[in-house]
Amino acid sequence: MKIGILLTDHVIDKLIPKHGDQDSFYLNLLPKLNNKVSLEIYDIEKGEYPDDINKCDGYIITGSKVSTYDNLPWIRELENFIQLLHEKRKSLIGVCFGHQLIAQTLGGKVEKVGWTVGTHKYKYLQRNLNFNLPENLRLIHSHQDQVTQLPENALLIASTETVPNAFFTVDNHILSIQGHPEFTPKYAADVASTRKELLGKEKYEYALNTLSNDLSDNKEGAIMWLNFFESNL
Repeated sequence: MKIGILLTDHVIDKLIPKHGDQDSFYLNLLPKLNNKVSLEIYDIEKGEYPDDINKCDGYIITGSKVSTYDNLPWIRELENFIQLLHEKRKSLIGVCFGHQLIAQTLGGKVEKVGWTVGTHKYKYLQRNLNFNLPENLRLIHSHQDQVTQLPENALLIASTETVPNAFFTVDNHILSIQGHPEFTPKYAADVASTRKELLGKEKYEYALNTLSNDLSDNKEGAIMWLNFFESNL
């Protein structure tokens, strides 16, 4: 199974020596969970796309520090690619920014509502899907924007206390989730530390507490991704 990683951002320079760049998060996770999985990396900010969407069995749109509503040409180009994948019913996963951009592209709404950081528990609203969900799911969050209105054809799967539209699907070929199964707690803690003043004392301490205690189910979340892709092969 080949998965295309649609890379929409890079780790800040000072954290790369310790954590690697964003592509390494996926390279160090998915193929290790299933040795039949290979990844193809596309740097979307540089305009890199597959010459044939069937080159990969499915795609993941990563997180990004920019907002979906920023006036950037590469975001508009990525929206066109999302529409193409949707029309062809190609398997697609959106993570954080990717989650938000899928919602926006398909008619939903994304707004800035304030920082959500640290690890958050998901409450399932639906479980009867064509792929297996983890029994429990707690994921790392790091974002200011949220999906405030779902696309009309979206099925809400789960919410958190602070993110009502945290996880949705569209038909059987799109999975869209706000949290980060690919993040390690140590990386997320270091990112939070770079934003300490922006977050404020309460949110910063919440982030460090939940991340230092490693309360995330990132492995389970990544296995869920693979289950989703396999269900559409």
